[in-house]
Amino acid sequence: MLASEGDDQFHQSMTKTLTTLVLTIIALLACACQGPSVKRGQLEIPNDMLPLACLTIGIKGGGWPLEKVVFENAATHKRVSFILNKSINASHPDYLTAVEDGTNALSMAIVHLEPGDYFIREIEFSPMLTNAVATTVLSFDETHGFRFSIKERAAVYLGSLYVTVDWNAVRSVFRPLFPSDHGQHGSSTAYYDVVPTQKRDKKWAEDVIPGMRKIPSSFSDIVAY
Repeated sequence: MLASEGDDQFHQSMTKTLTTLVLTIIALLACACQGPSVKRGQLEIPNDMLPLACLTIGIKGGGWPLEKVVFENAATHKRVSFILNKSINASHPDYLTAVEDGTNALSMAIVHLEPGDYFIREIEFSPMLTNAVATTVLSFDETHGFRFSIKERAAVYLGSLYVTVDWNAVRSVFRPLFPSDHGQHGSSTAYYDVVPTQKRDKKWAEDVIPGMRKIPSSFSDIVAY
């Protein structure tokens, strides 16, 4: 039985679709492999892991766990994503977490970046309830956002970017995933504060990751533009 022209087109279409799907999965897996560069309790940090960018995200009043951060190299415009929250699981990730003043949720991402100037392009949060089916992403562009510099092969503490988010508005967007939530519909509004917490963050990191005490360290600043 000879295949019709329609059959050939169908098979070609399916082949292209499967190829696209495979490439997408490979890309997602490659992205997911970039997690925190050091782990809780790590005793030794190899020199080729330096420099380390140590960025704390503070969520005022608490909120969803930090899931991902995306940085862009200012010179090359290459973006690098770090998947953080699923490095172990949502309740015990490799990246550092703490509660400040009983209300603010702190997360410190410690990741390897080559020396250079960087933009913070995205910060993503995912609720544990949905296992990252729903997320909220805070994005920054060329007109408004935050940048920082990594100059030395050291642990570079950048301080904190505190975020205030209307989580009720975020939840209303994902109402099918929150059947008990009867809040009003709306979009989230976020406000930001840069706070120089480098000394606090250095002590915090060294208390949780002993190997951080053995490597050079320096301070840099997050700069709003």
